[in-house]
Amino acid sequence: MSGPSKPSSKLVSSIGFALLTALWCFAVVVTVEVWAQWAHWGGINAIALDSKLGWRFRSHIQERRSIAGGSPFTFSTNALGFRDSKWDRGTAVGFRLLVLGDSYTAGRAVSDEQVFPRILEKRLPLLEVMNTGVSGWSTDQQLLLMRELLLKYQPDGVLLMSAPNDIREAFYRRLFVHQGKELRELSPPQIPLANRVLFGLSNYSVFAEQFRQWYHRHSTGHESAYSFLFQFFPAWGSFASGRRFRDIHLFIDSAPKEVEQARALFR
Repeated sequence: MSGPSKPSSKLVSSIGFALLTALWCFAVVVTVEVWAQWAHWGGINAIALDSKLGWRFRSHIQERRSIAGGSPFTFSTNALGFRDSKWDRGTAVGFRLLVLGDSYTAGRAVSDEQVFPRILEKRLPLLEVMNTGVSGWSTDQQLLLMRELLLKYQPDGVLLMSAPNDIREAFYRRLFVHQGKELRELSPPQIPLANRVLFGLSNYSVFAEQFRQWYHRHSTGHESAYSFLFQFFPAWGSFASGRRFRDIHLFIDSAPKEVEQARALFR
């Protein structure tokens, strides 16, 4: 009996050529990606998905930005994706204050030194401020984060920077429902796997971010990362009666029952 036939030299050559070609293409893509990031050609997606909270800023951001032709400023985040430095899990030297909030606290359009938690910390030297503001977050997301951080970092106090739209958004996102005197946590919306993979790649690659914008613009009509996420974590909607929930409803006595339910989430 004859032994197993050996692969022909032509087949081996073809496989070798294909591998070398793939390696060369990979090297070209990496080189162009490095150049694009160095030359600031386009940007990397600053929004990272979070399985429980929906999203947060990408970790370890170190960027120079400018808004509407203004002066460039530094935008950075820590390992957890918040606009702050590294947090120490040990006992605070002074009073440790956990600040929860949305865009106003995150200060996405100002430099690291101009976000109000940093200013507060500078003016009160014995105060250690943990800035956990994230653009687009509502109060329910802030509550979930607070539960996570209280045991880890044991702050001495918590400051909630809330705006009326945070209450509205918490009502529509329904991460909690009010049952009697208790809040019951619900499962967060599930973002499709293909979009989760695309978001993950766009956190590291300029070209992946360009493709994400193109793909979401043509498939959903939403190029912005926030606009896309708000499809799963809505910020607007209507009452059962068909009327739209406006922030002014939060401040009037004759508010519809849905607004009363939203208010009850924060009593």
